[in-house]
Amino acid sequence: MSPYSSCTVLFASETGNARECAFVLSRTLSHSLACGVAPYALSDDAFTLSSLGLASAGGQRRSLVILCVSTCGQGEIPRHARAFWTRLLHKAWTMGEACATVDMAVFGLGDSSYPGFNVAAKKMRRRLLQLGAKEITPPVMADERAVGGFESALVDTFLPALTDVLKPSSSSTAATTADDGKLVNLGALPYQLEPCPGNDDDVVMNDDDLTTAEAQMEARRAAYLVELAERACVGMEAPVPPRGFVKTNQDGAQEPSAFDPRVATLVACAPLTADGYDRPVLSVSLSTTAETSGEAAASVELHRSNSMAAACLAARAAANVPLTFEAGDSIAIVPTQPDGAARRFLAALQVSPHLRVRVVPTALDVRNDGAADDACAAPVRAIDLINGAVDCHGGEPRRAWYEALLEAGTRAKVAGAEDESLERELDTLRHFLSREGVSARREYGSDEGRTCVEVLEEFKACARNLSLDRAVACAPRLRPRLFSAASAPDLASGRVELCVAIHTWGTPFGRKRTGLCSRYISHATIGSKVLCWRECGDLVLPEMNSASSPPPPPVVLVGPGTGVAPFRAMVQSRLARAASPSSDMVASAPGGSSRCVVFLGNRHVTKDFLYGDEWIALARSGRADVHACFSRSPCAPGEASAFLGGSIARRCNTALRDQGALVWDALSTHLGSCFVCGSASTGMTRDVGEALVRVAMEHGGMSDEEARKWLRTLELARRFVVEAY
Repeated sequence: MSPYSSCTVLFASETGNARECAFVLSRTLSHSLACGVAPYALSDDAFTLSSLGLASAGGQRRSLVILCVSTCGQGEIPRHARAFWTRLLHKAWTMGEACATVDMAVFGLGDSSYPGFNVAAKKMRRRLLQLGAKEITPPVMADERAVGGFESALVDTFLPALTDVLKPSSSSTAATTADDGKLVNLGALPYQLEPCPGNDDDVVMNDDDLTTAEAQMEARRAAYLVELAERACVGMEAPVPPRGFVKTNQDGAQEPSAFDPRVATLVACAPLTADGYDRPVLSVSLSTTAETSGEAAASVELHRSNSMAAACLAARAAANVPLTFEAGDSIAIVPTQPDGAARRFLAALQVSPHLRVRVVPTALDVRNDGAADDACAAPVRAIDLINGAVDCHGGEPRRAWYEALLEAGTRAKVAGAEDESLERELDTLRHFLSREGVSARREYGSDEGRTCVEVLEEFKACARNLSLDRAVACAPRLRPRLFSAASAPDLASGRVELCVAIHTWGTPFGRKRTGLCSRYISHATIGSKVLCWRECGDLVLPEMNSASSPPPPPVVLVGPGTGVAPFRAMVQSRLARAASPSSDMVASAPGGSSRCVVFLGNRHVTKDFLYGDEWIALARSGRADVHACFSRSPCAPGEASAFLGGSIARRCNTALRDQGALVWDALSTHLGSCFVCGSASTGMTRDVGEALVRVAMEHGGMSDEEARKWLRTLELARRFVVEAY
């Protein structure tokens, strides 16, 4: 008998990684404790509170809570868990007693290249300990950049420690395979894919029957059904459905969102870097102007019998909802899969691309309120399901992908299949999933950039025994890609510009790889349809917080590489407002309180000085203080020397210290803000923070401790904001 009255895996996830870990933990603990253990999203509801002893749990026995927490932004709690975190901080809870009947274990997911590495998990653990929870295993703070990533930390460190405590006699040390290679059941799926019987009145759709936008929307609708089912099983709020798909969703004011996106048109695409440069960057312009209601009605009439996607598109166009955004926001884009990738995926599973299925959520417990029933009644084609839900080209197959193949192959062998290739594949998969095979799996998979389709095709014998629903559940999910808006909404209504780096690389074995969205953008032609929506960013200009008449404070903008994109939009927006007849801003006044101080970082002044002509013009006119840094160029020739004085700093953090008096005046004297955007993997964000500490010490007369407290004060006031990628 389990010593616990309940055992719950609670997760806080921003991108899905913590949710994936929660499912691994739930099925492993169900096996170890011989009882059902379901994952559940952290939220401010009675179930979560009772699990933590913060509400009546109906007994005196102890409860076990496993926390699986990701960190996002600058050490922030994932969005869906923030209400819970606020509730947890309430002063009404008795210190040392509120969670006195709770045993817990904490698994954090983070990236050590970010300043706030695993801060969210550490904060939540510390608070629960203050409230009296007892820790049964040491916390594990996984690093995505370590060998094996968070999966290795979960399977090789956290799970063995946890299972040893809960079931000391157990010899299992992995989520799917024990040391002897015997298979452990992977557990229940969050949904099942039920084939639909053919009906005479159904219209069979071929790819040629759909417009490009309709095909994309069919894929998004299928992805919505999968996400809806997965969220229903873990107690998360349902996503916003596609317009026209659910009868209750007819609000014309609804903004575009992940499963109800705007269909934009690509109207311009031009290189921002020199021809032949090994790190090309494109300037992409999208028109997001909605169709007229007349065009929408014609679209409905033309495609009424073809697809539900046509109805969704027509409902969106008829509502005439524009894609609105502000400087500092991101535009999310859903890339389309390479031609034939989804068909190859289905061919490996021996599934017809035109198979019509219904996504039926699995009722894991009473927390599934049944809201998904109506939405899931409509069938989808297998090809749309794969195109919308599975990243066939850009997603790295996780451990669960190899586990699913191993389970499928082992079940075939147990059923009597005799195949030499099957046995070889099973041996390879067992090695990949063993402790000794972590490096081999990394070299085979992530180092070579192998896709889930390629893995299926190389493990053919196992793949043909893999069910479609298990494959979809374990395959890497197709995620949108976020790009900062590089233009101000004030300048071109209905259009948005993006700064897109084309990501290509070579593998250790000489394979040439291209990122999924990079391939999609670089192959798109003028007039192509792009599904997109707005994601609110953390970078918010001070004057956009209120309509106050006093001139806004200055801003210090640090944007190396493509991190310059949001700051181009910010400068454009601020100058546009300054030019307004009703504005009191004096953005061009030298040393004025409303000035923009911009630090740019590139490699070569002649090859990748992004929007260089614009920055030079701004600097020469005195409308902005521009300081460019070129890590591979000894000096700035030609026009650039007009504002660089003939010499340059090589790094943005060096330039910040060189211009320390200007930076200190903007941030301290005039109470300005500092925004940073760029890659976290280079350590840039950490270097900028250290540079600001040195500026405070050198120009503010502070000690090191005082300077760090000052920077932390700016951060808490949202006057020092870092957006890293």
